Amino acid sequence: MVFTLLYWLVFSISPDAFNFSLRYSSNPLSAFLGNFYTNDNPVHYTDWNHDNSISRFEKLTASVQVKFDAAAKLKVDAARAEREYNLHVKAQMAKTEDAIREYEKTNMGPIQKRVDELKVLVADQGISPTAKVSYLQEEILLNEKMLKYINHTIYGRLSFADAQDLAKERELDDQRNRANDVAYRADSEFRDERVKLTNAYAETRREFVENIGFWDFVYFSACVSTTTTFGDITANERWLRLIVIAQIFSGIVILSLALSRLKIER
Repeated sequence: MVFTLLYWLVFSISPDAFNFSLRYSSNPLSAFLGNFYTNDNPVHYTDWNHDNSISRFEKLTASVQVKFDAAAKLKVDAARAEREYNLHVKAQMAKTEDAIREYEKTNMGPIQKRVDELKVLVADQGISPTAKVSYLQEEILLNEKMLKYINHTIYGRLSFADAQDLAKERELDDQRNRANDVAYRADSEFRDERVKLTNAYAETRREFVENIGFWDFVYFSACVSTTTTFGDITANERWLRLIVIAQIFSGIVILSLALSRLKIER
């Protein structure tokens, strides 16, 4: 009786500490809901499996399933569009790098070669000061020209890209953005529908829990004491399970003492 009162008190304070099932079988609705929740967003539901209650959710669960499938398909399409865009950008960058290298080889190669020659001439001690000044001036002009080419390769990279490739990139970027937007809206619709389902289920569970009475816990306590629980009422919380374990051992001890006393009296 002590444990019965304790269970009843716990239930009065926190109904979610217990799970209830009107029928000892798996609940398709609970399993269905479980498919739409990840480990980082857990939700506990009772295993209530009353036929009338399940029928209330048939249309809603079907709607959630349809929206879930649609969102999943659109996410795949969005991922495909993203992959196509990235592959195109990668290929375009490779072509641009090839064009830049060719540009550097054609325009900057001869300049660099002449600059190296001028450095050798300037370092020659046998040339006249006038020639040395002339070589230095030419080297400065060539370095300025080289700097312009370098700036062009750095800040004018788009000018090396093919116009058709750039147009294709913009097209793929638009497709990618549209696919992501559509997938996001579909996922939002699915989440909204899922919220409706879970709210409806929670409301039905609340109505059911309100009908749980003291005698249900008398039954539960008797089942625990005799270790014959059927799973129709179970403990959710760890600390509550420890109390259940304590009652089981208490029942075993009391039963053992009673049997020993009967044996002694005989």
